Amino acid sequence: MDAMLRFLTALFKKRPAPKSLGPRVIDFSSLDASGFEAGKDHRYTVGVADGRLSLQLTKGGMLAWTELADSNCADFSLKAVLQLSGQKDASSGVVFRMVDDSSFACILVSSGGWIRLDVVFNGHPRPALPMLPCPWIRDKELVQLTLVARGDRYTALVDGIWAFEIADDSLPEGRLGFAARSDGEASCAGLSDCTLETRPLEVETEYLRCLHLSMDSTEQRRALANAHYAAGDYLPCIINLRRLRNPTAADLFLKAEACMRLQLLDDADDALTACLAIDPSMGDALEEKLNILYLRGDYQKLKESLEADPEASAQNPRRLNLLGHALHNLGRFAEAAQAYGAAADLDTAMPIFRMNQAKELDSSGDAAAAAPAWLSAALAFFDQQDWDDAAVCTSRLRELGWNAAALDSLDARIALAKGQ
Repeated sequence: MDAMLRFLTALFKKRPAPKSLGPRVIDFSSLDASGFEAGKDHRYTVGVADGRLSLQLTKGGMLAWTELADSNCADFSLKAVLQLSGQKDASSGVVFRMVDDSSFACILVSSGGWIRLDVVFNGHPRPALPMLPCPWIRDKELVQLTLVARGDRYTALVDGIWAFEIADDSLPEGRLGFAARSDGEASCAGLSDCTLETRPLEVETEYLRCLHLSMDSTEQRRALANAHYAAGDYLPCIINLRRLRNPTAADLFLKAEACMRLQLLDDADDALTACLAIDPSMGDALEEKLNILYLRGDYQKLKESLEADPEASAQNPRRLNLLGHALHNLGRFAEAAQAYGAAADLDTAMPIFRMNQAKELDSSGDAAAAAPAWLSAALAFFDQQDWDDAAVCTSRLRELGWNAAALDSLDARIALAKGQ
């Protein structure tokens, strides 16, 4: 009975709250005190001098890091001063959420004025954040980096200015370390004034501080959206453009382009409408409106829209090509051939226009007019070293009974160029 009573008392006894640990401030008095490991091989060396950790890379074109002991964590906030190499593309930063040498994330900052974040998973690297301009750090030797990892969100400040926020759920937790990358020659990077915070409330507070700073970083968010678009990361591009407080016509046009790449045609159309409300004369936006009609299969409305401004269409090969598409899908092949032919006359660098003309002349039953168009397209494709399309054209010319000797010569030149 006494044993049971003691058990129940212990079970329901109010326990004192665990002692709250403060942030981990790295001691750079010596390498052992810092907790960073020594270099693993001859390609780089690690040391501490003058209150700073140094990572010396002995050859160019390599990435190296030194891990921080007892640093395994999921969410964290890290503040550190990075010493950057003066080389244009050399950089230093942090590896984090490292599972092993083949799975980790790495953020790098360069005095060339850029920042990037890559994720390596099972030995396969992937740019989670493409190279992003940070012009305010160009040619600087010392830069303060604040990195916050919160769930699948990574955000960073560089010299107190918001640089980016991205989402990536590849690595839930892992170790941290100091990293450096050399350019074409040996380089040296440094780390000092480093503090690691892993307490949930403090990490959340720092994340919210970064979020607040991002609201006033319009130009950097615009740069982030453009970087994502250039890398083919269209959804992050759209998300960042949506967060702009007062988007410009160019911002809305970029949003429309990204939406079209993802086949979000309604969203693209809305963005183009908003874009044209700001700049009604933006030619690219007007053309994309027409492209959306084509992608939706609304060929009659596309034809009517193009014919509503015949002067603009007559001088624009892309609009003429779209008119050809509309007429083709409406079964008006002879008229489509005329539109494609006019486009080809205006832009001789686009032999696909001439090929389209040839196809429509074939479809309309005018083989006599189709043959010269096929030949013109074949020669233009050959000049551009587009051997496959050139061969398609010569094959059709043979079917039409074109000069066999001339075609044998052209096909032989194509085969030679293809290494056959």
